[in-house]
Amino acid sequence: MFMGKPAAEKLLLISVAAYLTFVKICTHLLPFRTLSSLIQTGDKKTASMPERESGEITDNIARRVRSVSKKLPWNSSCLVQAAAAKLLLRRRGIPSSICFGVRKNGAQINQLGAHAWLMIDEDIVLGGDIADQYTQVSTLT
Repeated sequence: MFMGKPAAEKLLLISVAAYLTFVKICTHLLPFRTLSSLIQTGDKKTASMPERESGEITDNIARRVRSVSKKLPWNSSCLVQAAAAKLLLRRRGIPSSICFGVRKNGAQINQLGAHAWLMIDEDIVLGGDIADQYTQVSTLT
């Protein structure tokens, strides 16, 4: 996973793994209200950066969250991935929202009944591959 990667890339991968682990543990130990308060705390745009730069950072974090979550020894649910990415983006001054949805009528019965995805403004940046199969019912900003 780390062979031949620059130090900054290694640090990002370690950070992503740490945030995924932290959120996973929190989802098991904390009530959702407490977890959502933790995720929302201090989520204000703190730094002004060019849109292109924030887009590159966002894409990089989303890609790393998807990649690292597949390598961890547990399942990182859509909520865990979205929350970890939201916290990583917040550290970089990029505000985002976690959207929650329930399965639309007509979806296959064996599919997950709920889904979470991460958005920045009107763009889905993580979890969007199946978001259209869900009706959005709530947003965590």
